[in-house]
Amino acid sequence: MTGASVAAAMPPAPLLDDAELALLRYALLPGGRLARLAATGLSAGEVTDADDRACCLVGAATLVQAGALTAAHQLLTADQIGLGPIPPRLPSVRRTEALRLAVGGHTAEQTAAAMDVTEHTVTAYWRARELGTRSHGQAGYAAIATGLLRLDSIRCTFPALTLADYLAGAGQAAPKESA
Repeated sequence: MTGASVAAAMPPAPLLDDAELALLRYALLPGGRLARLAATGLSAGEVTDADDRACCLVGAATLVQAGALTAAHQLLTADQIGLGPIPPRLPSVRRTEALRLAVGGHTAEQTAAAMDVTEHTVTAYWRARELGTRSHGQAGYAAIATGLLRLDSIRCTFPALTLADYLAGAGQAAPKESA
């Protein structure tokens, strides 16, 4: 798809302060609570309902979708959410479908029903070995950042581009929201 054939603009990125970015980072990082607290510098009291609050900050239904939105808007880098270099292997068709549904806002239960598998299988798909992800948020981030899924997989208001195509100048940027 060329830039000339794309008229959709990127929805505006949420304007987040340092504390909100730290909470988003906490929610997307893999590992236990203590490790994530140490990595973000947040206190235990600041992370109450962190997953739900992080989703609200970026307008996501799930942590997978929050990771995808974080990548699309470049709110955090892959390093900031503990995502190392991504191995050059593509996930299986089933794993990609599970990620597509989750990035679109489906819960594990909804994804499992759509794919006729268990929720446990779905959450295993989200931690795709091929993408090097260890958390749900990382899976959404990696799916968008690597171009495995296009931006419009997140929701219909995003352009039908990969993030790399978008950053290369295809499509229009929307102005940032004001605080």
